[in-house]
Amino acid sequence: MPRPALLTLVSIPLLALGACLPVTLPISPTGKAALARYEGIFAVDLEAGTANLVHQAGPDEQGAWASWCADGASILYALRRGDRHVLRMREAAGETRELYDGAIPLAQVAGSPTGEHVAFVLAPDAALPVLVVVEVRTKREVLRAAQVAPPIAWDPGGQTLYGLRLTDEVDVDTGVRQGQLCTLDLRGGATPLARVAVRQSFHLDYSASAKLLAFVALGADADPTKPVKPIEPDLAAAGEHNRLFLRGADGRLVTVDQPRPTIAIWNPAGDRLLTNLSGETEQLLIVDPAARPPKVEPVTGKVALRTERLVDATPILPAWGPTGLWIVCWRYQATIGLGGMSLRAFKLDLKSGKETSLEPMLEQAVQRALGR
Repeated sequence: MPRPALLTLVSIPLLALGACLPVTLPISPTGKAALARYEGIFAVDLEAGTANLVHQAGPDEQGAWASWCADGASILYALRRGDRHVLRMREAAGETRELYDGAIPLAQVAGSPTGEHVAFVLAPDAALPVLVVVEVRTKREVLRAAQVAPPIAWDPGGQTLYGLRLTDEVDVDTGVRQGQLCTLDLRGGATPLARVAVRQSFHLDYSASAKLLAFVALGADADPTKPVKPIEPDLAAAGEHNRLFLRGADGRLVTVDQPRPTIAIWNPAGDRLLTNLSGETEQLLIVDPAARPPKVEPVTGKVALRTERLVDATPILPAWGPTGLWIVCWRYQATIGLGGMSLRAFKLDLKSGKETSLEPMLEQAVQRALGR
């Protein structure tokens, strides 16, 4: 009988603005290990082809999500157990800390660069996401901010986050909602940076080296108090006709000439940005923000790339390798004997365009760890 696919997708109720934890293949900061989901969560050594169990799945669990912490050894992971949503940290020494156990779904989880705090967004309602930050050592809640939509991004100092604080202003005809891009510090302060218009999708990431905040929205204005309209207002009601924006330390906004992006992900060096052309034909793109205007080039390779949301609204996100010379991306493959399609991860070398399927090695390593 065919074995089930290695990847089990997260299943959390559909909410707006990225309220499901994304499908990713987390690569460690060294690039030597990945976190795979198969009857639990395993840390797989990509060089040795061995796997270590991080978490054994229970019979009542539905899906799982995991991510490396900044130290490259500790691991954050989330799961759903019955009606409860659980967030834990497996530390490098082997101790496991439970940071959240509640009925409200998790929409995003992000460990701080210093490892002292973990931020997560709770999504009790599409209109009411809540940002929570806890101190890892004491499990004490240090910040709770209402109407902060995922995703959020940490500043390198670990004391400030970048996020989108939603307002109550909603266009009833198009569903377009106003929000303020802002910084939130752990003492409870918030500094507005820009005004944005969003509908169903929003994404942001921060480059410390370039001092640039990249974000995807329907429209934006450098004045955080000025309501904005979508760049393509006639199309906003029919789909996600977003634009990619760059905000510098001087407060200026630059619009990248690239239609229909849904992601903005900086490489480890912070000098190149991974984005996409969404729609019927998916294409990953790399942006050079230092060029004037910013230069956009397609990613080489023949991989049928996927970044859209699945049927249950789970985002599918690509990821940079630690050197910035390769990425992990996704495509669908027919599931032999099961009459369906499964999502498979590939490593794509950006210089040569060579693609390597990661699934066989990951699955073999996990099977050996399970004694099969």
